[in-house]
Amino acid sequence: MAKTPELSRFQDEHERMLEMLTSYQCALMEQDLGLARGCAESLLYEFRVHRGVEDEVLMPLFQELGLEAEGARLELFAAEHEKLGRLALGLVDEVGRLEGLDPAGQRDCLEGIEAAIGFKHLFDHHTKRENAGLYPALGAAVSGEQLDEVWCRMDAVEERLRLGLGPAPAPVSIPRTNDQTL
Repeated sequence: MAKTPELSRFQDEHERMLEMLTSYQCALMEQDLGLARGCAESLLYEFRVHRGVEDEVLMPLFQELGLEAEGARLELFAAEHEKLGRLALGLVDEVGRLEGLDPAGQRDCLEGIEAAIGFKHLFDHHTKRENAGLYPALGAAVSGEQLDEVWCRMDAVEERLRLGLGPAPAPVSIPRTNDQTL
């Protein structure tokens, strides 16, 4: 039997999405609206895929196994997913607003940076909730062949979602200089 992958690999996607958000904010600091749009669209796309896998595979399994506990209830996760989806879409909309200004100034871009703070705060809270409840409970309850089966289902859902959403936005990154600390 092949080595069983761990759920932490999927959890690591949270860090990648936070990096996309940071890149969005840095792009706005530089008043680079094209890069900000790419970052916001990439974040929205990846969030939709990640959320879909959690909603369709991990959360039903969590419920099926009776793993809900105080602070780790499906209603909370679902409500946070819904709000995070709206906030991520709002980042794309915010870039559209800025693109409509002629030109977008520093103060305008600051509003875009501040718009990301709500997403970041909720996403951080949501990640901590999942890392404290959802993932450890699933990791303890599911192992071996069952975990392999879960990963196969996760991969299939991810593939279906990516096909439905279309091609991913082009990858974006912010070059860092030695004096930048993120």
